[in-house]
Amino acid sequence: MNIPNFIWENLPELGVKVVEQLHLVTSAVGIALLIGIPFGLIAARRPVLRRWVIGLASVLQTIPGLALLVFLLPFFGIGSKPAIITLAIYAILPIATNTVLGITQVALANLEAADALGFTAWQRLWLVELPLARPTIIAGIRIATTISMGMATLAAFIGAGGLGDFINRGLALNDTGLLLLGAIPAAALALLLDSLIYRIEIRMQVYRAKSQSYILIGLMALFLGFPLIVTSGRLMVADRHAQVIRIGSGNFTEQILLSEIMAQLIEKNTALKVKRKFNLGAAAILIDAMRHNEIDLYAAYTGTAYINTLHQSYSGMNRDKLYHYVKSEYQNRFQITWMLPMGFNDTQAIAVREDFAKRYHLRTVSDLVALAPRLVIGTHADFIRRYDGLPGLKQKYGLRFKAIKELEPTLMYEAIHRKDVDVILAFSTDGRIPAYHLTILEDDRGLFPPYDGAPIVRSSVLQSYPELVPVLEKLAQTLDDHTIQQLNYLVDLKKRSPARVAREFLRSKGLIA
Repeated sequence: MNIPNFIWENLPELGVKVVEQLHLVTSAVGIALLIGIPFGLIAARRPVLRRWVIGLASVLQTIPGLALLVFLLPFFGIGSKPAIITLAIYAILPIATNTVLGITQVALANLEAADALGFTAWQRLWLVELPLARPTIIAGIRIATTISMGMATLAAFIGAGGLGDFINRGLALNDTGLLLLGAIPAAALALLLDSLIYRIEIRMQVYRAKSQSYILIGLMALFLGFPLIVTSGRLMVADRHAQVIRIGSGNFTEQILLSEIMAQLIEKNTALKVKRKFNLGAAAILIDAMRHNEIDLYAAYTGTAYINTLHQSYSGMNRDKLYHYVKSEYQNRFQITWMLPMGFNDTQAIAVREDFAKRYHLRTVSDLVALAPRLVIGTHADFIRRYDGLPGLKQKYGLRFKAIKELEPTLMYEAIHRKDVDVILAFSTDGRIPAYHLTILEDDRGLFPPYDGAPIVRSSVLQSYPELVPVLEKLAQTLDDHTIQQLNYLVDLKKRSPARVAREFLRSKGLIA
């Protein structure tokens, strides 16, 4: 990889992601300051409340950050709101705890001296307690800022943006460069903010006590001011009359690639602006985001819609009939329109290494039954409970494996290539299947339905922008199984960017200039 070219190519997006990351962190820490310091001051004077506040905050800290983000999705949808709330919850504990600690550690002699001078409770707090507690409180703010910066990278999993987008994309594409492009700036920003707070504290130490109390007000202004500036800037530069289409994607290569193809096609053939909300996660998150008006369009699969969304049991329905059933149900239930299929069938498949298949004479999934108790299978989380995953394999074939390893889609192929697992639940159009010399076993009992890929769009969006229909239908039957597998291969193994591969494909088909 040419590092200077890689950085230069991603520099414009890096700047945007840095601002998004700072917006998330400063918003969350600002909210935590507004809540944590007053709570800490009150709790410092009420021992019973202190135990409850600190105990509750400690319990909240034990909840995994990603779990809390997902828990808040039904209430706040995808985007920055649940991310900021989650980060604020985690930032409150060190701020509130250190406020309590700082106030309770003020020497009794100092408090008695203040009382002797006739200070009111407010004067004593402002002129004595806060200045003396300041170093401990600021230490809590620095801890909260560092924690928030690290956790903010998780926000990319729910479409909140930030440097986590690079990390999430790097995981999906198995691209170390993208991982580092997200991780290194995030670490640098954490150090930079920590250093800034420290330097402000040092500079304020030379001023008298009353001025030293203002440092806390100044830090609140810093953390709350930046989000306001960013929001105001966005409103100023935003085109209020711009017509925007929000395109989502799942968290694996083919999804990102298909969404990029649709995005570029729309940008080149209409006056609409496209907002990319990629790497949102499993199909359930995508359909939920569409139903809650948070995205307008993404590439869906008929089999996933039939089993996972419509909760139907597959019993041998052919591709055309399945497509029309799903199309009708989505329109009636969700007011979502299925466009024409793109032409490929990315069915689920059981894959093993070629040498393994030859050694044990494996041709069909049924041939695995006797071997399964000695084998380790790798699968992604989405198929642990879905019927067209492990439950279906157990019910339809009687397959019971020695162990199950839950892996990211990208890591499944690496795991079987390195012989860390014996079997994987693969995507049949993945470019690593031929590259890693894997063999697809025939689904001889018909567990897996067809998985025709097609754009799906909210019907209200098509009514508002009817020009989308002819544009998206240009993709009909342009991608057969071999073509999409080759495109996936270029991204996964040749390490070309999805945007470049999408652009080259569209040009090869004459769909863009």
